[in-house]
Amino acid sequence: LIDNANKTPEILLVGDSNANHLYPGLNAATKGKNLLNLGRGGCPPFLGVSTRLAEGELNCQEVMKPAFDFAIANESVKTVILSMMGAGYVNGKRSLDGGYIELSSAHDFNQRNAAVIFEQGMRETLQLLDRANKRVIFVLSTPRLDFSPDTCFGRPLRIGSRKRDMDSCNFARSTFAQDSQDYRDLVFKVLKDFPSVQTFDAAAQLCDDKWCWAMKDGKMLYRDNVHLSLEGSRYIAKELVKLITP
Repeated sequence: LIDNANKTPEILLVGDSNANHLYPGLNAATKGKNLLNLGRGGCPPFLGVSTRLAEGELNCQEVMKPAFDFAIANESVKTVILSMMGAGYVNGKRSLDGGYIELSSAHDFNQRNAAVIFEQGMRETLQLLDRANKRVIFVLSTPRLDFSPDTCFGRPLRIGSRKRDMDSCNFARSTFAQDSQDYRDLVFKVLKDFPSVQTFDAAAQLCDDKWCWAMKDGKMLYRDNVHLSLEGSRYIAKELVKLITP
């Protein structure tokens, strides 16, 4: 996605569908700076890493390698934003409701440890961008809900689901912590070796000490239990843009 195809992009947003859900809000918030979104759903924004879902192999490198080649080849690209689902790539859970996601390494086909593959891919990618003097912003992923957002409204519910009201459209921060801790620990471990990389914690915008919220000020911030809505994209972009254009 690109705001104006006749302009070269200044900002490159790379990642999976959790990068794509940031695009609408960021595109509006960075008005005047051209933003390009490259990636593929289910693919972390790393070199040398691919994923496999129940549907099959995603061949992520046929998308991610050209994306980073583009970033390096174009001097107009000053800032690269990396965004992804995050936790699922490390713990193997496609969502809190179930499903699996497996990482594979383009460099070591025998490697099956997701954390090792994730770390290797992250390091390789950040090293490439660092050598090219690109400004990098790493987005720590949004929390994954343990309920469907539509239960916050008065719609007919599925059997076994519970009704929530607009004031309790939330879930325990401890649930988010349990889901994301391994991923977040691994990310911070790698980032210690890349001090120039800026970090944006999307969860900090959606959680307090006890709860993570799917709705703020009467606006639904999620369109499903993994992805932000248009309102959610705008909500996160208001803070993220402060790193992009301080």
